Amino acid sequence: YAQMYLDHELKKFDLSSGLVHIFAEILKNDGISQKKIVQDLKLDKSTVSKAIKKLEEKKYIEKKMNRNDKREYLLFYTLKAEKIRIDFFKILKSWTNILLKDFSKEKYQIFLKILDKSRTNALSHFLIKDIK
Repeated sequence: YAQMYLDHELKKFDLSSGLVHIFAEILKNDGISQKKIVQDLKLDKSTVSKAIKKLEEKKYIEKKMNRNDKREYLLFYTLKAEKIRIDFFKILKSWTNILLKDFSKEKYQIFLKILDKSRTNALSHFLIKDIK
């Protein structure tokens, strides 16, 4: 359902749910490298590369060569992205609010703890898998 909701809400910006995590990462970390996105989000290089290409084509981001490492490009969000930044994050927050509607503060806190533990477990699983 999250994908359907995000696709519907982001349509006005010509964005899809498949770009959300990568776009959000760039909006939060202007000047981040593609390699860092791959590491932080635990996505494969080709997925990130395709998403970056789409965001570039839509004029939401631009790549600039890293002055310290000519082999690496840094990703910056554009003025077009800046104009939708607040609304973009409001959409993401609104999905969370829909999910947590009518939760008491106590249940909300429990849910966040469970979600955080699930995220930690998933991350540990992939880190252990990478080590083997």
